[in-house]
Amino acid sequence: MARPETTEVIQFVPLRELEDQIGFLEDRAHSRSERKVVEKLRFIRLRYQGLSVTQAADMMGINHQTGYNWQRQWNEGGYGTIVPKSNPGRPSRLTEAQMRGFADLVDEGNLTTAEAAMLLRERYDIVFTNKHIAEILHSQGLRCVMAANESEETPEGPGSRRARGCRWTRR
Repeated sequence: MARPETTEVIQFVPLRELEDQIGFLEDRAHSRSERKVVEKLRFIRLRYQGLSVTQAADMMGINHQTGYNWQRQWNEGGYGTIVPKSNPGRPSRLTEAQMRGFADLVDEGNLTTAEAAMLLRERYDIVFTNKHIAEILHSQGLRCVMAANESEETPEGPGSRRARGCRWTRR
């Protein structure tokens, strides 16, 4: 049984403005979520042009229920409600001030990543992977400088990047 048209589409912006927004975004949509926003806006444009939800959904090649969901999203607040919210992930276990202080200590001590890991564990009682420590130090403006004279035997051999190690510095 066909679902009856439950609501009309709310025209938050004029059709011309909606079309301009679609044209603008089409050229710049690279990620999957950006392309999904363009697809939703195209659906809304069809609704603006007078097609029913089921007709617009059929033209877009989407499920009718998806069409109703997209219209409901749009009707809740227009463009802002169909753009995905950013997901910054888990909050950092170090504050920005702690990261700066940690980076300063690593720079002052001319520490290796392994030494920085020990410092992090002793000072903040936090254990991060060497990769994550390197990302933090890099974000704080430090760079890894290879120390060619620090060669130790490793499975990769004395000439390898890991065998030479590196020290973090702002210099």
